[in-house]
Amino acid sequence: ILILNLIFVFAVAQNNGKRKRPPKKIKKRHQRIKNFYLSLLLLLQFLKINKERVLGEGNMEVGNKMGTNR
Repeated sequence: ILILNLIFVFAVAQNNGKRKRPPKKIKKRHQRIKNFYLSLLLLLQFLKINKERVLGEGNMEVGNKMGTNR
């Protein structure tokens, strides 16, 4: 599950980078850094949800909202 989340987050970050075309290379670099931090935040949320699910304390509603439990 963790590996799938990693791939998913990485793919989302890559898609965001391709979709928006900044006019300058400097902006592109900033966009990449921003995407990196966003993906890190997403990954942290995924990890938190998975940890809660393993411990049996997490809400199933949170999992449904994030679309992690399949």
